[in-house]
Amino acid sequence: MLLSNIQFTYLKNGTWNTFSNAVESTIDGIQIQTPSNNSFYLKYRTWNEGKSTWYSKVDSNTSDYAGAPNRPVQRLQIQVYKNDGTKLTEKIVVMYRARVSGRWLPWVSNAEPEWMQSVHSKYNLGGTIDTESYFAGNAGQNIDGLEIRVYEEDMLGDFTGGRNQCHNAVYGRKP
Repeated sequence: MLLSNIQFTYLKNGTWNTFSNAVESTIDGIQIQTPSNNSFYLKYRTWNEGKSTWYSKVDSNTSDYAGAPNRPVQRLQIQVYKNDGTKLTEKIVVMYRARVSGRWLPWVSNAEPEWMQSVHSKYNLGGTIDTESYFAGNAGQNIDGLEIRVYEEDMLGDFTGGRNQCHNAVYGRKP
C-alpha cells in the first residue's frame, strides 16, 4: 500500500516547495516528514554540487533537512528505521529515483532485492530497478527530477502465477 501520510518538500532558490511523489526540478535540499505516530522513520542524506562527501544523515521525525542552499543535489540516499533504531530492509519499502539530464535513472531502494522487485511489479512503477545501488543520482551530475514512493507491504508478491507468497529476506546487502 502506498503511504500518503509522508510529506515531501524541496528547496530551490531559497524557497521551499511541497511535492507529492515526484518533482521535475533541480533541488538544493529535501525535507521528508513522517508522522510521529508511525512505527518507523526515514534517515536520508544528500551529496551536493561542490562537495567531496555526503552531508550528515537527517531523520524524518525531526524538522531538519538534507542539502544546502544554492548547491544542487547530485545524490540522495534514503534508509528506513524502526523507532527502536533497527534498520528495516523489508515491509517498509522506499522506492526512489533521480532524473539526470532529463532522463530518469533506475529505481533504487532501502529494501532487499526481493521486496524491491515485488513492489516494482505490484505497483507497475515502470522504468528499471537497480538492486545494487544504495543512492539515486550520478557523481558530478545535478539531479533535475526526483520521485519518491513509500510502501508498506505485509508479504512479497509472486506475480508469475498470480498468487502471493511469503519469503524471509536476507539481510546485509546495502550499507
